[in-house]
Amino acid sequence: MHHALRILPACRHLSFRWSAAGMIAPQTRTLSPEQAAAAHAGPEGAFLIAAGPGTGKTATATERFCWLVEHRVPASAILAVTFNDRAADELRSRITEELGARRPDLGPEVLDGAWIGTFHGVCSRLLDEFAYLVGAPRELRVLDETGQRLFEQRLVARLRSGEAAPLDPDSFTALAVDDLDELLRSGLRFLLKLK
Repeated sequence: MHHALRILPACRHLSFRWSAAGMIAPQTRTLSPEQAAAAHAGPEGAFLIAAGPGTGKTATATERFCWLVEHRVPASAILAVTFNDRAADELRSRITEELGARRPDLGPEVLDGAWIGTFHGVCSRLLDEFAYLVGAPRELRVLDETGQRLFEQRLVARLRSGEAAPLDPDSFTALAVDDLDELLRSGLRFLLKLK
C-alpha cells in the first residue's frame, strides 16, 4: 500500500495566549475550517503540518491525534514528531489534557506507547525497539553534543592505547550527517509498512 505524504494547513485565525509551559496556546478549542479539515482528514496516510510560529500547528496536531484515537486508531499507531523537546512536551501535554476531557474512560495510560516526541527521540526509540532487525546492538542511542564529545575522547584514548583499530573520525562524522535525512525517511517508510 502506498501512502502519500500530505501537507495539512495549520490554523491562522485563532487568538493566542501563553500557556504555563511558555508555549503559545489557542484561547478557544474552535477550529477554523482549514484546521478542522486537516484534523479530520481520515485515518489513512502520513501528514505534515507545516506553518510558522503561532499558527496553530500544535492545536491542529492535538485535534488530529484525539480524532484518530476517537476513531479507533490505537495511540501506539500514531506518530507525532516535533523539532524540539519543548514542543514535544507541549504536544504530549495538550493531547493528554484533551483526551482526558473527551475520553476519560481511556485513562492517561492510553498514551504509554504513543510515538510523541522529537525526531531524535523517535529515532532513538526506533533504534532501541527494532535494532535487532538490522543486527545492531540494543545499546544504540542518539548522542547529544556532550555525548558525542565524550565518545570522541574515549575513542581517541582507545586508539592511543592500541585498544581500538585506527578510524578516520571525519568519515564517521560525515556518515552520521550525510545519512541523517535518509535515516529519517527510512524510519517513516518503515513505520508506514508496519500498518
